[in-house]
Order: sequence, then structure tokens, then C-alpha cells
Amino acid sequence: MQRLGGWAYTVDMKQIILSIAAIILTAGSSIGQSGLEKFTVLPGWRDADGHQIAALEMQLAPDWMTYWRFPGDSGLPTLIDWSGSQNINHIEIIWPRPEVFEKDGLRSIGYKGNVVLPIKITPINRDNPIDLKANISMGVCAEICIAEEVQIHETIPASGTRIPKIMAALLDQPTQVQGGAPTCKSEIKDGSYFIDLKWKTDKIDGPEYLIAEPDNPNIWFTMGQTERRGEWLFVRAELGHIDGGPISIDRAKLRSTVIGAGQAITQIGCERG
Repeated sequence: MQRLGGWAYTVDMKQIILSIAAIILTAGSSIGQSGLEKFTVLPGWRDADGHQIAALEMQLAPDWMTYWRFPGDSGLPTLIDWSGSQNINHIEIIWPRPEVFEKDGLRSIGYKGNVVLPIKITPINRDNPIDLKANISMGVCAEICIAEEVQIHETIPASGTRIPKIMAALLDQPTQVQGGAPTCKSEIKDGSYFIDLKWKTDKIDGPEYLIAEPDNPNIWFTMGQTERRGEWLFVRAELGHIDGGPISIDRAKLRSTVIGAGQAITQIGCERG
């Protein structure tokens, strides 16, 4: 099983009442036992390069949310296992721009309402159908959090038509910024490992949240409060290893994202601060 976004995160379990709902369904089934009302596979189309552009679609009940690839202070990371699939060489989740939700001093990052997560599949044989099987564990939260266990099985033909809701999700991505890379500086203090990130950016609407993501699935980040000082955004993150091992960060692959109201920007790589 792999993490859908590739990362491990800490969860403040004191802030979460966690129950488990185990559900087995095929694409298009209604759930209705929690805030996850429906889970559907949108088969999509083959692009000119032979990739299948499909999507996972979720309908959440009012006031319920699910999580982005970085779930925030108290979110539940999404796990997915594609190992039962056939005719798949590589699969990538293309995460739309999320929102930040604050409650009781905790920040969660994710989506509400109708959620469409595009997936880009590289088939082994581009002329054959794709047999898509997945076991998905995802957090769905309101006043409580439920770890939903979903199984999907869909045969995707080697054809199809463009689906407007997938196209809209593909367009609703954080803007890739070129040049003007953030700076990052690490520090070990009282036995804990920290990284200070600062980024010179134009202000975007609403509260701004600066988030760092490492290119290492064994490293977790706990983000501090984002501060804007003139043209600069600052944040301090605490890092740890999920197995207690040594911490190593590749600055060239560290992803920085600023999320605001209806807008987000992102860049990979940071310079030594």
C-alpha cells in the first residue's frame, strides 16, 4: 500500500474521535453510512500520448470534508493500493487546489462538497483496456473523523470522451511559479529538527498558508503559523522520521505551496537560507 500523496503526517489523536467504517463497493455505488455519500470512478479518455485521464469522484455530505495530499494539523492521510490493477505502468494523482479549514485552533487542508481527483494513468499497452482495482483508506471528517475503507474495480476502455468535471479539476491547480525560489534553513534545537522557510511572493487574497512538503515518504512535517512581513512569507516546520531514523531533506525537491482564498501557488526546490 502506498500513500496517495506520497507523504506521512502526524495526527493529533486527542483532537479526533476515530471510528472505522469498512465499505466494499463498485464504482458508482452509494455509501450513505458517513459523510462520504458516493464514490465513483470517472473513466475519462486517452490523450495523444497514450495516457488515460480518469478521476476519482466523491460526493460529501454538507459540512463534511476529506483531505488534500498534506492533510494539515489533524487530518488523516489517504492511503491507496493499486496492486490489483492490470495494464498499469504508472499512476499519478493530480491534486486540485485545496482549501484550508480552521477549527478550535487546528488547520485541516482539503475539500468539501463534490470532489474530483484526476488520475493520470500510463498503461503498459496503450491499445488495451485498463483493469483498475484499488483499496483506498481515506479520512472523512466533520465533528468526528471516520476512516473510510473503499474498494473500487472498474474496467476502463482504451477510448472515451473528455469529461467537463475532470477538465475543470485539471485547470484548478496551484499555479507553478518560475524563478524566485524560497529559501530554507534547518536547525536542531532541544533534540528536535526544524526548517525555516521564507518566500518572497505577491500577496494573494484571504489568509495565506505556506506549506512545505519533502520528497521523502518517511519524513513528517508539522507546520507552524504563516507570517507575512512585507513581501515575504515565513513559516517554521518541525520534522520527524516515522521510524525515528535520521532526517535528510533534498532541498532541490522540497515543494512549497501557498494557499489563499480561491488561489494557490507552488514551486519545487529551495535555496539555502
